[in-house]
Amino acid sequence: MFKLKNLYFMVLILTILSLVGGELIFAATLDTNSIGDSWIQISGGLKQISVGSFGVWGVNSSDNIYFRNGLSATVPMGTGWQQVPGGLKHVSVGDYGVWGVNTSDNIYFRNGVSAENPIGTGWTQIAGGLKQICVGDYGVWGVNSSDNIYFRNGVCAENPMGTGWTQVPGGLKQISVNDLGVFGVNSNDQIFFRTGVTKLNPMGTSWQQIPGGLKYISNGEYGVWGVNANDGIFFRNGASKLNPAGNEWVLVPGGLKQISVGEYGVWGVNSLDNIYFRNGIVE
Repeated sequence: MFKLKNLYFMVLILTILSLVGGELIFAATLDTNSIGDSWIQISGGLKQISVGSFGVWGVNSSDNIYFRNGLSATVPMGTGWQQVPGGLKHVSVGDYGVWGVNTSDNIYFRNGVSAENPIGTGWTQIAGGLKQICVGDYGVWGVNSSDNIYFRNGVCAENPMGTGWTQVPGGLKQISVNDLGVFGVNSNDQIFFRTGVTKLNPMGTSWQQIPGGLKYISNGEYGVWGVNANDGIFFRNGASKLNPAGNEWVLVPGGLKQISVGEYGVWGVNSLDNIYFRNGIVE
């Protein structure tokens, strides 16, 4: 595991007008190190990608599962894709391992994943049904076909599969859990942040709406990122541990249908299933 570091730090004062879900947003001050400088295309084709503590994983249009080999501090984009047995429509990697769901909304946990064996040994089915799942600093969360939200009880280092699901009030079509907390978007592309989430109270207390409109959102140690209905890419300026909801959205050049933020940087896929890595980000 590594962090993308650099020896210099530059802050530019920018005035940026961007459009998020029909709303004009003004960003007065932006640390350009936070958003990087370019997208680099990675060989291969994926419909969905996930970045986390145990590397970069993804699934393609045939629901084949892939793991990115060769990630390191000196080779942040890795060296190649290795197919992992199984079939998933969505995969998530984070502090509590690798999870995924298939076309029947069955839930799976990858056994044996470790630094020494990053692709693990096999899949174990977990009771329940979810269309999308996310694992991160604050546990395992997911949403089902009715947009009901669920939190996995009992997840810990000693028992990463947990003990059962608890429904959380609200309705979301997609959810993200990682360094900065729990975020999600609903069927109207409205954006929400879960207040009160802590290690002692991992389900939090309520949902706070964030201005803007996104179809997919992701958060991690490199901030909060999202994409809208037009595949526009946005970065949440001012988001931090002290202010996880941030201040405003900033438009980032490019076009992606899905994005993921994690320990190995910011990755995404576009409408053609091309894969991209965001270059130049400094934490």
